Amino acid sequence: MTLLTFYILCAVTTGVVAVYELFWPVISQLKITHKELNIVRYSKIAIATFFVMSVLVAPLILPACLIPSKGERFRNALAVNLEKTN
Repeated sequence: MTLLTFYILCAVTTGVVAVYELFWPVISQLKITHKELNIVRYSKIAIATFFVMSVLVAPLILPACLIPSKGERFRNALAVNLEKTN
């Protein structure tokens, strides 16, 4: 039971850090440059969805949270792909 509790704690922590380090800077940038995008209009839903997905795939997203070069690459790719959505 304690191992599962430890994993859940680490996954939730990774989700919080992923939203703060990876997703929020991109959304803040898009709010300034592309106000018409749906991802900006519904940013609270997008943040909640990204948090849940980050918790579910925590081991895969952890390197992007810990290694600055991978985090920067993730943010750049996310920004480019979100700009293309509309």
